[in-house]
Amino acid sequence: MQQKMSVISNAYNELSKSQLDYVRFYMDNHKQIPTWIMLKIVNFSTFIDVIHCGKTDVSHALCHLYGIEDDLGRPDVKLLIGSLHWMRKVRNSCAHNERVYCLQRRTDPHKGPGRILEKYFRLLSPGYSRNLDQKLFDLFVYFKYYLPKNEFKQFIAELKDMLNSLDAKIHPHAFEYVRGQMGIRDLSDLDILVSLPKDDIEYNKYDK
Repeated sequence: MQQKMSVISNAYNELSKSQLDYVRFYMDNHKQIPTWIMLKIVNFSTFIDVIHCGKTDVSHALCHLYGIEDDLGRPDVKLLIGSLHWMRKVRNSCAHNERVYCLQRRTDPHKGPGRILEKYFRLLSPGYSRNLDQKLFDLFVYFKYYLPKNEFKQFIAELKDMLNSLDAKIHPHAFEYVRGQMGIRDLSDLDILVSLPKDDIEYNKYDK
């Protein structure tokens, strides 16, 4: 309960600091704030905390929407929250102009592996399951869940173009170092990732 109250307090504080007219209108004239407003205003980390501490039905519905499920079709909330936190980490690094190709979260003997071994990793070469450090490639795998098929295919195509361009500009050993730091064992794995089956994201099933 204390954690939930802390999340609610953080979200309210962030809303209170907003100077946007429509936010001020709701804050001054209504007892409740629409969800769409809250999600537009709060920090990414607070957004993740809201999902994590919110109703189980909500986190499970998000898991089912994006196919974030275990082998038995049960919602994998750990993967949902973990993938969003890694996305936040990469986003923050980009916002501060940091190098992102070498980002990683190493396996901690006390906290366990950094990498979440979900279904797509298990369909790639065994090396991905043996190396438990979370790297930039993990984000590409998470995008497989969150992006529609065509958008993910386009994303990978653009990524490959950038990598091929980099390969042509720097020494081969330097490129292999960058590729390895990103967590890509072989560039062909990007094509394999695209080809792996994925259900359509049925956004409209929540319209009713």
